[in-house]
Amino acid sequence: MQTYFISNGTHVKIGRTYKPVEKRLAALQTASHLPLEILLIFDGDREKEFHLKFDAHRTSGEWFLLSPELREFTGAPGPFFLWLVNQVSRHVHPNDFVSDFAHDAVLGDTCFPKHSTEYSALRNHLVYSHTSCRAARVGLARAYRQWQLSIRRAR
Repeated sequence: MQTYFISNGTHVKIGRTYKPVEKRLAALQTASHLPLEILLIFDGDREKEFHLKFDAHRTSGEWFLLSPELREFTGAPGPFFLWLVNQVSRHVHPNDFVSDFAHDAVLGDTCFPKHSTEYSALRNHLVYSHTSCRAARVGLARAYRQWQLSIRRAR
């Protein structure tokens, strides 16, 4: 038996299965209009343990809000990191601090706190990592402001 965390981008299903998790994913995908992905797999039946651990984030049955706590636990990327990925893929800010920072965070920095949306945690990562140069800090500040503006515009 295995315990799995499967996400639709905003919520996570914590469940268990005797079959391969990939088959369970395929079965769940037929009932979901959103693309699903496997975030974590544990050997053994740990479903109840995780249901209790994340009970505060439960929305319905075995589905839980993909909260910052769950993002950190599963390693799922947060909205700021996903916005950075989009900036890199669209080449929105060519040849500037935001583009350089986004490119480094998405493609170069394997320790970047992808789940975090707190500016202080992101900045602390830069300060304690080898990328603490001024350009990286300026890029982060500008990228974070632009991300917050994009959220306000979307509302």
